[in-house]
Amino acid sequence: MTAAYPLVKPLDFKAYLAYDNGAEGRYELLDNGELFELPNENDININLAMDLYEYLKAFVSRRLIRMNSTAIEVTPMSVRLPNGRTRQVRRKARIPDLMVLTQRGFEQIRGDYSGIAMDQENPLLVVEVVSESNSDEDYTDKKAQYEARGIPEYWIIDRHQEVVTVLILKDGQYQEVGYRENSVIQSVAFPDFSITADRLLREDEV
Repeated sequence: MTAAYPLVKPLDFKAYLAYDNGAEGRYELLDNGELFELPNENDININLAMDLYEYLKAFVSRRLIRMNSTAIEVTPMSVRLPNGRTRQVRRKARIPDLMVLTQRGFEQIRGDYSGIAMDQENPLLVVEVVSESNSDEDYTDKKAQYEARGIPEYWIIDRHQEVVTVLILKDGQYQEVGYRENSVIQSVAFPDFSITADRLLREDEV
């Protein structure tokens, strides 16, 4: 079970990156400076992210790839849900399942705590692997926050719905395309990709 952790002193993004209470686990930052503990990741989702990491190494230096470790500062906001209602998204920092940094972005955070502040360069690509229990976060909350931040390309790998949704930023808004089965992913950041949706949705053989 996840929970918010009130602190004696609310954290800003920089203090959040440096915070260490000696406990294991991963935390994202809330708009009031508290920490929100993330649930343990599903092992299949971890393997899918690792498979993509291995594939990406053919196109970009492994030093630019981050897996479930680097936080990115985002803006808390109100988002509209498919049912027409709105929800307040309180996260001020996200830890994506996978990111590909630009060379400049890598240099900006090198030697410091691993996090991308608002005034630092956006990653080329952010990828989230859907967990069935909170899939709406990837499709609504994170989508809205990554769009507002100006992240140029965002992928949602959803093995439960058997679809990879690719969102490309155009004129400040995401244009999305869903890929299934043997459809080849079309990426602006990596136009030479030849990977299929099915390959991203299935664990590699050991």
